[in-house]
Parts: sequence; structure tokens; C-alpha cells
Amino acid sequence: MDKKVWCSLGDSITYQNKWQPFVAEKLHLRHINCGIGSTTVSRPKKSLPNPAFYTDERLGLGKYSDVKKTTLENGVEYNLVIPNKPDFVTVMGGGNDSLFGYEIGEERELEKDISTKKLDTFIGAYSYIIEKLLTNDPLLKIAIISLFQTFSNTSYKRAFTEEELFTATKKVADYYALPFVDLKHTCGFNCITKDVYLPDGVHPNELGGKRIAEIVLRVLSYNL
Repeated sequence: MDKKVWCSLGDSITYQNKWQPFVAEKLHLRHINCGIGSTTVSRPKKSLPNPAFYTDERLGLGKYSDVKKTTLENGVEYNLVIPNKPDFVTVMGGGNDSLFGYEIGEERELEKDISTKKLDTFIGAYSYIIEKLLTNDPLLKIAIISLFQTFSNTSYKRAFTEEELFTATKKVADYYALPFVDLKHTCGFNCITKDVYLPDGVHPNELGGKRIAEIVLRVLSYNL
């Protein structure tokens, strides 16, 4: 029997592929990594070199609707979501939005028509992504994964806090009745263990990837 196709949409934490192989092996999925490093969910406040999650060139819409894989200006290849015809999609992101985004957005963005959602807000863009994916395939299964606590020493002024990011991400999952994986409060990445799991304070190593996979599997095993 053919394996179900899983696309993981995200930023560098997804692109580096530290946690997905363990999930794919356990659930017998064919994984397609749709992550790109240094990208935001929403429209960024400052120009970034790579496209945000909500764009046609990430989701695979418009002129990209027949493009399964393409190449960034820096030569890095990446996969698009919809053209790969996934059975299942996970979305994980927001850390870069807290650094380069405009604002978290208001909960009422969820209720707006898709054509009027504010794509320069985290909630508006996240909502847009979910609705675009489900409009294309109402039977598509989607799970939303929160970010874990990070320990970056960046000097950037954050647009919003990690706790605000977590709350907004959970609101999106709740509004669309989607499975939600809470990494922030359950994976055990903290001031004592960070050097074991997150060598640079942000990105997981193999041990961190295995721990993330354990938490993700607790939720996904019952929702696929």
C-alpha cells in the first residue's frame, strides 16, 4: 500500500529536518519537507530574501500551482505544498515573525473573509494559510505545531513575545478545530536543558529532534 504524503511547512526548524524523520518512520508517511530558513508566516516588516509561508510560491498557488519543487535565488531548492498533493500537512512557525513581523493581530482576523484578512499580522496570515489549504482540499488533514521556548541572544526588538505567539497559534488551531501540538509547555526545553537539546539556543540537534518527535507523535498518532 502506498504511503500517505506528509508536507511539513515551516522555517529553519522545519528545513533542518531534525525531527520529521522520526515521525515519518513511526507513522509510515512519505515526508516532503516544505521548510525554508529565515522565513515568516506573515508579511515581514523588513524585506527578507525568502518568501513567507502565506505566499503563492510557498503554498503552490497561482502560477506555482504545477510546481512541486523550485529554487531560491541563493540556489537552495525547496518544495511547495499543494502541488505535492499531501494527505496531511503540519504548520510550524512564528519565531521569525516575532523578530521581523508587524504585529500579532486580533482574534477577529479569524472570522474575516479570506480576501480581507490582514496578511501583515500573524493571526491573519496563519488563518489565510489554513483556509487556502482547506479550500483546495476540504479532506486535507492539518495539524498545527507550536514553537518551543528558545534562548536566543538576538539584539532585535521583538514585535511580540513567545507567550503571545503561543496563544495566537493555539487560537488558530481552536478556531479551525485542528489538532494542536504544544511544544512550548511539554518538550522540556528550559534554561537547564537547552545546551543538551538546542546548541545555539534556537535550533534542535538530533536529541532535540527526537524529543520534538516524541511530543508530536503523541498528538498525531491519534489524528491521522
